[in-house]
Amino acid sequence: MVIGEGEIDHAPMLWIGEEVGKGDGPEVDIAVDPIEGTRMVAMGQSNALAVMAFAPRDSLLHAPDMYMKKLVVNRLAAGAIDLSLPLTDNLRNVAKALGKPLDKLRMVTLDKPRLSAAIEEATQLGVKVFALPDGDVAASVLTCWQDNPYDVMYTIGGAARRRDFCLCR
Repeated sequence: MVIGEGEIDHAPMLWIGEEVGKGDGPEVDIAVDPIEGTRMVAMGQSNALAVMAFAPRDSLLHAPDMYMKKLVVNRLAAGAIDLSLPLTDNLRNVAKALGKPLDKLRMVTLDKPRLSAAIEEATQLGVKVFALPDGDVAASVLTCWQDNPYDVMYTIGGAARRRDFCLCR
């Protein structure tokens, strides 16, 4: 288990470093989030997910429980993003890659105080911003689909819970 829930939620299982299985199959890294969107489940809302990823041993990033920037685009804009650049530059680059003016670009994020500056920054560029209360994993998956409702998913949040974004290739 490379990324689990044990440490974060004090769960009795799914700890980082925990070994699962019978031990006679291939060795793999496992990342799991049994309920991404706990509040949504508790309130009977949609877009909560169970997330699990498998990859060859030692190939998944072990991300400590810290905040990080997360930027998701579909394959048409994959080469246009650079996390070392400011959000404004990335939005301009994505719009260019998609052949859209900035006022036709659609960014989804979370409605959280830590993202108010990013929402303001994108809005000032003319980007249409959708701020959801929760559900950035579902929004990330939608962003990756062709003919999707969003061009960019941007948020700042827990690294250990967001490894699933980079797995959507």
